[in-house]
Amino acid sequence: MAQKRTLNQTKVIIETALLLADSTGWDRLSIKEIARKTKMGPDALRRIFPSVWDILVHILEEISRETVKTVDGYMGDNWRDNLMEIMMTRFDLAEKYRRAFATVPRALRKNPDIGLKMAPRFYQEMDEMLNLARFPEGPFRPLAVIGTGAVYLSAIHTWLKDDTRDKSKTMSVIDRNLERFSSLAAYAAND
Repeated sequence: MAQKRTLNQTKVIIETALLLADSTGWDRLSIKEIARKTKMGPDALRRIFPSVWDILVHILEEISRETVKTVDGYMGDNWRDNLMEIMMTRFDLAEKYRRAFATVPRALRKNPDIGLKMAPRFYQEMDEMLNLARFPEGPFRPLAVIGTGAVYLSAIHTWLKDDTRDKSKTMSVIDRNLERFSSLAAYAAND
């Protein structure tokens, strides 16, 4: 029963954080405000999420897990096509939170130390994305991970402003940047 209550609390905390981030931004969001809105004590909330940034990381990890479930079975032999599918699936899953995510860049500019703390997790996410895309291992894999991160970050920038129904602007940016990245990635994949 305690696990179900914790799962429900987690869901309420996340939904509240996203609503507040949507209106005030992640940089102005506080554990105290989330606790007040969820009618939890700040200490109880901190036992689940020590900081606002832990909530954001949890949300991103949920999107990653849902992406794996969604694309599982759709991955073919072409890592580039797979990577396109994975990135677009992530954006589709994050769409309902887009306005809240739009406040993250400003928050990271104001709090660069948070970006540095999140960088290893971002690297791990990109590596997992390559694994899911069936990109082969090799000595140049770290460069491929960094390149994937660059493609993804450029796509995020476009996605945040993409007003097309099918997210064709975002898809176009991913496609164009994957094309640029392909020669390096092909070298890394074959070495």
